[in-house]
Amino acid sequence: MKRISLCSLILSIALPLYSHAESIETSENDFFYIGGKVGWTYFGNGCESHNVECDRDALGAGAYLGYQFLPWLAVEGGYDYFGRAKAAYPALENSNVVAPYESKVHGAEISLKASYPITSKLSVFGKGGSLYWHADKTGREASYSVNSDDKDFSLTLGTGLDYEVSSNLTTRLEYQWFDNVGGQNTGGSDIHWLTVSLQYQFKKPSLSPSPSVVEPEPSPEPIIISDVEGKALFQFNDFSLTEHAKAQLEPIVSHLKANPSVDVKLIGHTDSKGASAYNQTLSELRAKQVAKYLADSGVDEERISTTGQGESNPIVSNETEFGREKNRRVEVFIPSFTTNN
Repeated sequence: MKRISLCSLILSIALPLYSHAESIETSENDFFYIGGKVGWTYFGNGCESHNVECDRDALGAGAYLGYQFLPWLAVEGGYDYFGRAKAAYPALENSNVVAPYESKVHGAEISLKASYPITSKLSVFGKGGSLYWHADKTGREASYSVNSDDKDFSLTLGTGLDYEVSSNLTTRLEYQWFDNVGGQNTGGSDIHWLTVSLQYQFKKPSLSPSPSVVEPEPSPEPIIISDVEGKALFQFNDFSLTEHAKAQLEPIVSHLKANPSVDVKLIGHTDSKGASAYNQTLSELRAKQVAKYLADSGVDEERISTTGQGESNPIVSNETEFGREKNRRVEVFIPSFTTNN
C-alpha cells in the first residue's frame, strides 16, 4: 500500500510537468528527446528454493521519451521489456518429472531525472519514479499447463552517465533498480537492469540574440570584452583572463574608480560546444572572474553584479572557430560609458 501511494505521488508531480512541456517551444536549454536502450536484466529472487534449474539472467530492451525543462532536470516516460526469468521444479503430481516455468515481465515507466555536469560533455545523473508492470507466468506440469499474471506499480531508482557525442546525439550508461516486481500469482522479485542507450535531442539552436524589448528609456549599450585581432578573451573550456582581456578592462577600471557612484553589470557568455548545463556554469564563472579583476583593481565589490547566459545568446554563428571565439565573451553594462575595442 505504501509503495502504491509513493508511486501515485511521483506520477502526480511528473505528469503535469510533461503535459505543460508539449505546449511550449523548445530551445537549446529546454527540449524533447527520444532514445532506445538494451541491456542485461537480473531477477534477484527469480527462482524458488526447491528449483532444479534456475536462470535469473535475461536480455532486455526499451524505448523512452523525455523533456528537459531545466538545464539539470528532465522528466522521462517509456516502455521497458525485461525479458524472461526461467526455472524448473519437480512436478507437483510426480516429483520425478521436471516442470519448466518462465515469467515474462514488461511495463511502462515514468521518472524524474536530475543531472550534474562533470565535464563539457560528460554528466552524471540520478533518477526516481514508478513502473507500472505486467508479469506473465507460464508452466508445464506433468498433465496440465499453468498460466497466471499480475499487474501493479513498483518504485524505481537509477543512476548513470550521459556522454554528449554532438549537440543532438547522446549515449548513456545506466543502472536501474525496480522494487519487488511480481505478485501472489507470479512471485515477486527485485529487478536489476544495466543498459546502454542512444538518445536523440530535438534542439533548436538560436543563432542570433533575442529581439530587444522597447523600454521607456533606452538601455545602455554593453561594452563587449571579447576577441580582437585573433586574441581571445577566453580559451575554450576556460574562464581565466588572458593578458589581452586585462588590457581591455583597464579603461573600465579607470572610469569606475573616477565615478564611485556608478554600478556595473557583467554578463558572461560561451560558445555552443559542450553540454548546455556545463556552459551555463562556465559563463557564470567567466563573469565572476572579470568581477574579481575589477575588485582587485580597486572597484568596490558592492557596485558589481554578475550573471551568466551560457550559450543562449551568441552574437555570431558558432559554426567557425572565429565565431566561437567572438561568442566567448563578457558584456559590461555601465550607464553613459563607451570604449573602443
